[in-house]
Amino acid sequence: MAFKKTWYAVYRGDEFIVQGTKEECAKYLGIKEESVVFLATPSNEKKHINSTSYLTAIKVKEEIENE
Repeated sequence: MAFKKTWYAVYRGDEFIVQGTKEECAKYLGIKEESVVFLATPSNEKKHINSTSYLTAIKVKEEIENE
């Protein structure tokens, strides 16, 4: 069975914080996995357009893994 794994890079403004799966990033940041996914959405970017200290995430890559 194959499944897709997405990797994220999380930043506070321009400062790199952590990179990994949503599970790894959420654990490191102490937030929910769904919150990591939201950080990578355009809605999150628009919400903080004039701020330099907000959290944001970028999808770095997606890979298919076979189990």
